[in-house]
Amino acid sequence: MNSAQLHIALVHGPVVACALTVVLFGLALCWQDERLQKLCYAVFLGCAVLTAVAYYTGPWAYELYETFDWFNAEMKARTEDHAIMGRNSFVGMVLLGLGSLVALLGYAQGQAPAKPLRWGIFTIALVLSLLLIWTSHEGGLIRRLEIS
Repeated sequence: MNSAQLHIALVHGPVVACALTVVLFGLALCWQDERLQKLCYAVFLGCAVLTAVAYYTGPWAYELYETFDWFNAEMKARTEDHAIMGRNSFVGMVLLGLGSLVALLGYAQGQAPAKPLRWGIFTIALVLSLLLIWTSHEGGLIRRLEIS
């Protein structure tokens, strides 16, 4: 498995998991189900870790792509657009992961997270899910002959 294949394999997890967890988290907030909220915080934290790994494998994939004949100016521009979106997604996921960690630490101390924190995490996760999906779309526009 080369670096580009590793990057592609890793990015799918956080994108799908975050989007599905946003739906579950919204239901957990509406139902006031703390157990489901705790699970969602843990999944968001896991997504943040996976996103960090995926983000840092991106430059390796870019270096590999530069060696291919098909990597022209158009592909370079697409890859750079994807990298910028990836950086934005990574920063957002760090914020989501930190908020989720704060919520989980609150539970560990016997306190449920405050309502503004819960709804703030939900809002960040919702916006971030859309950003992750768009970042994935941008990445999908990059030609990948090495995996065909």
